[in-house]
Amino acid sequence: MPEGATDNKGPVLTYLNTMDSIIAAEGTLPLNVKLLVEGEEEIGSPNIERFAREHRRMLKADTLAMSDTTRYSTRVPAIHYGYRGLVNMQIEVTGPVFSVHSGVFGGIVRNPAMVLARILCHLKDDDGRVTIPGFYDHVRRVEQWERKEMANLPVDDVALRKYLGVDTLAPEQGYTLLESRYVRPTLDVTGISGGYEGEGMKTIIPHRAGAKVSIRLVPDQKADVIGPLVADYICSLALPGSRVTIPHWYGNDPMLTPTDTPAMAVAKRAIEYGFGRRPVLVRSGGTVGAVTALHRELGIENILMMGWSSPEDGAHAPNEHFSLEDFDRGMKTVAALLYGLAQLKESEMTKISS
Repeated sequence: MPEGATDNKGPVLTYLNTMDSIIAAEGTLPLNVKLLVEGEEEIGSPNIERFAREHRRMLKADTLAMSDTTRYSTRVPAIHYGYRGLVNMQIEVTGPVFSVHSGVFGGIVRNPAMVLARILCHLKDDDGRVTIPGFYDHVRRVEQWERKEMANLPVDDVALRKYLGVDTLAPEQGYTLLESRYVRPTLDVTGISGGYEGEGMKTIIPHRAGAKVSIRLVPDQKADVIGPLVADYICSLALPGSRVTIPHWYGNDPMLTPTDTPAMAVAKRAIEYGFGRRPVLVRSGGTVGAVTALHRELGIENILMMGWSSPEDGAHAPNEHFSLEDFDRGMKTVAALLYGLAQLKESEMTKISS
């Protein structure tokens, strides 16, 4: 199962409970439903593409609905019509074959922790822009209608800073807060390790130091292009007396979906029924590799990414939670979605037969 309460066990259960309730009341569902639950989303869904390729007939569908996204805000529901891609990689820097005494060998051997720090500082500038040559070469220009839609969305930066516990926010220079959050590529260090990490001090030069880097991609960046590009640049920053390697990286491509389809209209009405408010259309800053794989392997064009969760549910945090109120709203939305898609299917079949 997916790992967290709001990301994504709670939303998955809204579909299960809703279908169970409909079957209990009606004896059957209003349309054929295939439920796919995969638990590898947080590591890039490495096996879903092969699974979909091997089971195309079993998984064939007209519409793909998923809820591994969030509402725009606590009060404003959303449908996500796209999301960023992802490249995750591990950086390893090694020096001496074992950790050595800093008083005896300091000044004559390269310190892997210092080399790693130097590398990381070369990846972005102070304005939030990635400095790797060629990184932005294939970034698609954001449509004017998208920038206009984002400009019209409410943004409470004071509340956001309070929620995050920071004094200031740091969007990429030349872009708004929402543009930086949803439609621009990013590069972030997600973890650093190496040397002595226990209580007190230990006077050593570490044998190794490592970092984990997460890169979010936007259309038309490709993971199999950006991954090697970043890896080669990082390895080029090695200093004599140190060795820099990228032992592992994986990636998913970004994706955009049509916003003017009949299925999308059904999804909008379903969310309005469940949450009492018309949803806004936004892109997601996150990544859902399974959707990309299913779209590519199965050719599904109707993709509905509808989130029940609140951005304040603390996804990936120690106190991640999913409210019972949102659970109830999500189930109502799923019910409206199933019946709405069934009516749409019936209408399309009537047109074909006539």
